[in-house]
Amino acid sequence: MAAYAQVFQRDIAIEERVFVVAYTGDAGSDYICMEDGVIHKIGGYSDNTNPITSSWQSKKLDFSDNYPEFANNLKSIDQIQIKYRDIVAGMPVTVYLSDDGGVNWDTRTLVLGNGDGKIKVADTWWMSSERATARFFLIRVESSSTDKGFEFHGMRIFFYMRGEYSEVS
Repeated sequence: MAAYAQVFQRDIAIEERVFVVAYTGDAGSDYICMEDGVIHKIGGYSDNTNPITSSWQSKKLDFSDNYPEFANNLKSIDQIQIKYRDIVAGMPVTVYLSDDGGVNWDTRTLVLGNGDGKIKVADTWWMSSERATARFFLIRVESSSTDKGFEFHGMRIFFYMRGEYSEVS
């Protein structure tokens, strides 16, 4: 007799899209003076040649908004699927997972897209991660490039319920 676990999923809709913002003036660049007096040239997706990072982070997730009966259970995440618009080829995107409030993170890095403008999904797998089983999680999606933009639309998290959490003294 085969044993199996029921797979649950949680969709997270992103109310505001995350963009790498391009600042361009009439001459193709803007300048900004920092507090220390240094003037930086801001153009395209960089600030004085440093990439402008696009980042989104979840609230502390225990999935009890969809499954209140499992609020005190351990959960194991095996897949995080991100939804994005394919606006440029070769976009580097990193997905982060934390089980300790953001002190430590495990990461998966993807290179996405061919620039066809379509809404797509990309999968990251977490079965081998030390951070994939916990009561609470933080998830962060980040992209950083000096020449490419990223448009993030949401994510789907696939997870399993484990036993009830208890502390032993």
